[in-house]
Amino acid sequence: MRIALITSTFLPNFIGGREKHIYGLAKALVKLGHHDVYIVTGDRVKEVVKEEFEGVTVYRVPYIKEFKLRGIGESIPYRIVAPSFFSVLHHIEPEIIHAHDIKHFTSDAAAIYSYFLHKPFVLTVHGFFYRPSRLTKVLLRLHDLTLNLFTLKVARKIIVVSKRNVKWPLTLFRSKIVYIPNAVESSNHKGYSKSFKAKYRVPIDYHLVVSVGRLTFQKGFDILIRAWKIMRKREPDLRAKLVIIGPTQDQHYFKYLLKLAGDDDSIIFTGRVPDEDLIAALQDATVVVMPSRDEGMPTVLLEAISFGKPVVATSVGAIPDIIVNGVSSLLVKPESPEELAEALIKVLVDDKLRNEIARNAVKLRSYISWDNMVKHIVRIYEEVSRR
Repeated sequence: MRIALITSTFLPNFIGGREKHIYGLAKALVKLGHHDVYIVTGDRVKEVVKEEFEGVTVYRVPYIKEFKLRGIGESIPYRIVAPSFFSVLHHIEPEIIHAHDIKHFTSDAAAIYSYFLHKPFVLTVHGFFYRPSRLTKVLLRLHDLTLNLFTLKVARKIIVVSKRNVKWPLTLFRSKIVYIPNAVESSNHKGYSKSFKAKYRVPIDYHLVVSVGRLTFQKGFDILIRAWKIMRKREPDLRAKLVIIGPTQDQHYFKYLLKLAGDDDSIIFTGRVPDEDLIAALQDATVVVMPSRDEGMPTVLLEAISFGKPVVATSVGAIPDIIVNGVSSLLVKPESPEELAEALIKVLVDDKLRNEIARNAVKLRSYISWDNMVKHIVRIYEEVSRR
């Protein structure tokens, strides 16, 4: 079966949950052995580039226009790819076209191609978490009533990674919707020798609190820093460092975070780090914290579980669908620095609680593995192919 996975952005130039998900899905499909898998993505290239990216064939199609729509906290990108996008699909001759996310031109273009060439079309909705301005809301509503509605109609199956993100216009197509959470590659890094603490000069007896994500308003790092300040005041003798890992996507927001952090040397910003440093950070972490204002199915949550780490997170998106408060995590309300501070104190001070949560989280590894999830996706491919 020839499968084309369609995405607006992809690794390594763009790093996020959707990009990691597509790469994980591609590798899992290739691992099954009876699928030819291609990733077709937009990129800042001058002409179509075909390459092998860590064992997966990737076609990078140039953007001809990148719009930045006005949003609250960050701009909202809308990238239009060149007409060669259709030529690439025609060259691949896929039996299944699987596009990722709505409100992306690549998904709409893939739907148009699928419609006219009668190709089975599957759509995965990861979620839309931007906060648009009034004018942008009008533009997005027009898109919903035209291209987006067409894309949803063409899709034979719509995969959602979070039940909470089934909102209009998705609600018009409930009969097509299938819930399949994101997955992560099962990993056991006990033999991994690199030390994140040593590289960033964190004393070995200090707790390492790790938070990972793009530095955007949605991810709520400002809430985390406020919570950290509260925690430090209440527990001044607690030996702990907060490490915030992720690329700067909004310079204004990053400057705001630096201002909030002030001269507190217990807060470390690393920026974007290579994969080996991220592995080292998760391995050395005492706890992984996710202060997001909104989420779909965050990859970092699954990575923390795969490392057997206790998680403190806001109760948003699909997070409560995967982990249970007080059992495999501590969940708090979003936008609540006080509650987040209390949860951090609890998990850092109480060794017994922390170890129990970590043990329960480990039990979820097999459920969130690609070996498990890819079987459900392949069944969808087979079903839509038979129609």
